Amino acid sequence: MGFSRHMIDFRINNTRYMDVMGTLKDTGHGSPSRFHVATIGTSLLNVYRSEKMPVFNGQEWPAQAFQWVDRCRRNGWPPESTVTAIVNSGCYIVPKGFKGIPSEHMEWSIAFAVHEKSIVQLFNLTQKHVYILLKIIAKDLKENVPHLQDLLTSYTMKTVALWQVELHHKRNWDRSHLLDRLMEALYFLKSCVENQNAQAYFIMENNLSDGKINVFKAERFARLLNDSLS
Repeated sequence: MGFSRHMIDFRINNTRYMDVMGTLKDTGHGSPSRFHVATIGTSLLNVYRSEKMPVFNGQEWPAQAFQWVDRCRRNGWPPESTVTAIVNSGCYIVPKGFKGIPSEHMEWSIAFAVHEKSIVQLFNLTQKHVYILLKIIAKDLKENVPHLQDLLTSYTMKTVALWQVELHHKRNWDRSHLLDRLMEALYFLKSCVENQNAQAYFIMENNLSDGKINVFKAERFARLLNDSLS
């Protein structure tokens, strides 16, 4: 869904908040989906519908993501106009903490799904094909390596695609380079797993693989991917 590992502690119990929202839904006085529409408009409704999760719109761009704004983009992607528009839109906050830690119920997350969607919509046909193929391959790999299901998610594949599009010049994204770009993306994914560090797109210090992989899993995945690439 595009949640940042950077959590915001509002001192509001997120579990209790969701319980109250569920009660409102049961009594017919409200629902997370209606909350979306009333609070931040319909643009987020489809993005977060599957989570049934209320979303708050923060008016300012989070300090944790300033690195995304300022980092060097040798290939000019995404366009400066898109970066500016995303920053001006602020951020979104959701009642979701990092799983497995004692303060999970007190933490709220920064969500970037809407911003990611706006960038993905700029993908050309080859970039879209690579993204789709990554998701198909990940689904197949999860069937062979079930203990990596938490890492080989659609969101991880989207993150890989976003990084690849930013790192490779647009002249290398015509359809004649489709196979090359797909192989580069898979090797990028392999490196992330082997190093146990899958950097989030907007906040690089966030590791998407944190707590989801160990040396044994990384080695097994690397062997499987090597077999697939050979």
